[in-house]
Amino acid sequence: MTFNVKLSTSMFLFFALSTLVACDHVQIERVAGEPASTHALTQERKDRKAPAVDGLRRFIAAMEHGQIEAAYGQLSRGTRAALKTRAAPANKRGLDLLRRKSGEDPAPHQALHIADPIALFAMRNVVSMQAGQAPLEEHKPADGRTLQQQVRLQDRAGAGKTVVMRFEGLHWRIHNPSLQP
Repeated sequence: MTFNVKLSTSMFLFFALSTLVACDHVQIERVAGEPASTHALTQERKDRKAPAVDGLRRFIAAMEHGQIEAAYGQLSRGTRAALKTRAAPANKRGLDLLRRKSGEDPAPHQALHIADPIALFAMRNVVSMQAGQAPLEEHKPADGRTLQQQVRLQDRAGAGKTVVMRFEGLHWRIHNPSLQP
């Protein structure tokens, strides 16, 4: 029995390693402070952006692809609460305000619906996103402070907008509880 287990394990390792070697396009991102001896196996990532910028990109991409639930998850708790409060009089959920069905008549609740969530929470036709001053000095504070960071957006026409991002859970989320453009 031990012979079969050892043989099976070694066969598995052989196939796993041969598959890894055959996939020469597989690259591992290099970690800061990594020894030079591993540089042949890793690649440096030059397009690294601030995590707050990535959170904003995830929201815009989700909205553009119609993934409303994913986009809603990229909003802070305060922002989701504001959407819920705004939707309550019409017996809707906050999530429903981001969803726009084609052919829907917005007249009965025109003030309720958000015509363009991307424009409200971010910006359309963004060409650059720049994170402001880093909110963390060394590591996340453990004293209960809320971490926020501003991200400056610019579109093709040169117009700009600043979006406040808040770190909640494990992600940076858009924070706009007043729902102001």
